[in-house]
Amino acid sequence: MLTSMIPKINNVHTNNQKLNWDAMMTIMNEHSSCHSFACLLSGTQLDCANRVFWGINPFLIVRIKNNCISLHTTESVTQLEMNVFQFLKQLFQTYQNLNLKYAGAIGYFSYECGHYIETLPKCIDNENIDDIVVCCYATFFDYHISNQMLTRYEFETWLQPFKNNYSTEKQKTRISSIHQHIHRSDYLDKLKRVIDYIREGDIYQANISHKFTIHGVFDGFSLFKRLFSINPAPFFAYLNMVGMEIISSSPERFISCNDNFIETRPIKGTISRGQTPDEDLLNRKILLNSAKDSAELAMIVDLLRNDLGKISCPSSVKVRQFKRVEPYNNVYHLIAIVDALLEPSIMPIDVIKAVFPGGSITGCPKIRSMEIISEIEQETRGIYTGSIFFHSYGNYFDSNIAIRTMTIKDNQMTFRVGGGIVYDSVPENEYNETIYKGQSMLQSLGIKHTDFLK
Repeated sequence: MLTSMIPKINNVHTNNQKLNWDAMMTIMNEHSSCHSFACLLSGTQLDCANRVFWGINPFLIVRIKNNCISLHTTESVTQLEMNVFQFLKQLFQTYQNLNLKYAGAIGYFSYECGHYIETLPKCIDNENIDDIVVCCYATFFDYHISNQMLTRYEFETWLQPFKNNYSTEKQKTRISSIHQHIHRSDYLDKLKRVIDYIREGDIYQANISHKFTIHGVFDGFSLFKRLFSINPAPFFAYLNMVGMEIISSSPERFISCNDNFIETRPIKGTISRGQTPDEDLLNRKILLNSAKDSAELAMIVDLLRNDLGKISCPSSVKVRQFKRVEPYNNVYHLIAIVDALLEPSIMPIDVIKAVFPGGSITGCPKIRSMEIISEIEQETRGIYTGSIFFHSYGNYFDSNIAIRTMTIKDNQMTFRVGGGIVYDSVPENEYNETIYKGQSMLQSLGIKHTDFLK
């Protein structure tokens, strides 16, 4: 029954073109006004920044909210009631025999998808977005950065894809107001409550965030490109679909699956870049030698080893690298690399079900930390600390942790910033670190981050 509802791909046409980065970006810009345009952009010289993907004009849009699945095509909207993860597995199994490693679908999982996996306290839904969106594109692009090769894929189905039959003139970004939902003193009080939970033995760590809302008119894709120029990172993403825009400048890989090889790269530990070369080197050493940050990273690595162990071959989970310092324009991050080999029957959606949401942005132990997050924050996070992903029509999957991520809807932009709280956290320092994490986002809007450090 389900297979008849999912459009079949009848033919695939490909075209290769040798292009430098600027020429590739020119073509991407030309497509940015197409229906449901989405791109995943890799920056920096890091070893995980090697491809760029984008898609336009989907033949199928999947929207999932509160366990209700909606399949949208140009001819119909079909409602389904079934297990969400079983549906997603069947969706991608339909196209897996195409064996296309670098062409497929782009979408997101909101943080609230954790409710599909665990029983968690309900929060006020102020975000009002779908829990999951997946776009299967009629036209898809893959750019290999080092080879400078752009491949275009055209997918033929029995349906006409969604297209914009009109062009809209983009308005320049104009901000009318900015609202910080919780003042510094109130946030510090919340962090003290979390530290009390840690002292009482409920948890070892929890990631607590706070929210900004900005009203105005926004050119989302121009903001995305400006943000990329200010502080490039490996897991940038821009999604313009289902009535909203998502701009993510994430530096963090959540999960990648390459055939049966799986990898995650949690970030735990952040320090601002120095104003002088000597100060910059000192800050790097401080981060690398920080007992607090090392302990945070060790806890999350242990959590992720256990999560990956649920779906991996026995004894295959390895900590490939621990305490690696990665440089970005505004901050240094401390990361680890954990990998494993998947059991033969496991698909990427099984992995998501086993490990979602990421331990680096929840805490340890995960479920109790998520309960405390709900109590402290009291509202849904939406895309923040969820995941934006690419799922191929073959054996490849990659995804980010949606941090440093802005959502634009109805002339309103929202974003959250947060950090991991442990026993010896100093609330004032933790608050300042969240503002440093939001520095590039604020800078892209012409707002001084120092205004919020007072």
